[in-house]
Amino acid sequence: MKMNGLALIAVVVAAAAAAVRAGSLEKAVLSVVQSLPWGDIIDFGPFTDPVCPGAAFCPHPAPKMSYRPNIDVAVIALDPYSDKVVDVANIVLSRDYPSGRAVPLDSNMAATSVRFFKWDIDRYNGGEYDSKTGKLVRPKGWDSDPPRTSDDDLVRGREAAPLRFMAPFVCRLLLSVMMRWTDLV
Repeated sequence: MKMNGLALIAVVVAAAAAAVRAGSLEKAVLSVVQSLPWGDIIDFGPFTDPVCPGAAFCPHPAPKMSYRPNIDVAVIALDPYSDKVVDVANIVLSRDYPSGRAVPLDSNMAATSVRFFKWDIDRYNGGEYDSKTGKLVRPKGWDSDPPRTSDDDLVRGREAAPLRFMAPFVCRLLLSVMMRWTDLV
């Protein structure tokens, strides 16, 4: 099954609309994230177009994803008549939270309980790989080798935050959808 970003957003938005009517946005969004077929996603790891699937070292058939993708789903439900906030939900999914994790939000709807890290493709893939041979050139661990530092932080001063999340690659951050609830209900 192929699932692109827009399909994921449509599923989450539909579930969120139903949840607003039922009164539990956070539980509904978490449930949708947990129910998606993550184990069916094909992932060539560090090698994508134009390297795989064409290079001789590319696995065939393509392997399933080893880890959950890094996804941060934030939903704000508005009252259709006044546009006031009715409910909010923020769910993160990553290898740290493979079943998804609800993120507590402060009074300003900010995720101050999360230490956000910059996207690091080598950390995600387990190191730097040679695109001609497929061999690991330099290993890099998810948490260590080298350890994360404040230079990895997107927001300074959250070293003691109880949750952590490596924000997805920057172009994925630009994929956002805003809808009025009156368009959904």
